[in-house]
Amino acid sequence: MTEQINNEEANAPQFAVQRIYIKDVSFETPMGVEAFRQQWQPKVGQELGTAANKVDEDLYEVILKITINVQLGDKTAFLVEVQQAGLF
Repeated sequence: MTEQINNEEANAPQFAVQRIYIKDVSFETPMGVEAFRQQWQPKVGQELGTAANKVDEDLYEVILKITINVQLGDKTAFLVEVQQAGLF
């Protein structure tokens, strides 16, 4: 029984982290200093997303993307987007 379990574990798919890196970073303040001259009652929204790309036969790039949008009324005060990726 133990031998069968060891054989199954040896044949199971495996992965290893090759690299982790920042793929893209963006920070915008479309209102500029005007955002700080108003009453500060922001609405914060966030979005998370993932993507995967086959780079080579045994190599995949996985991307985690987060977007944070801060609104003051109907105007955008801040917009931050970050994509962190890893090769597996």
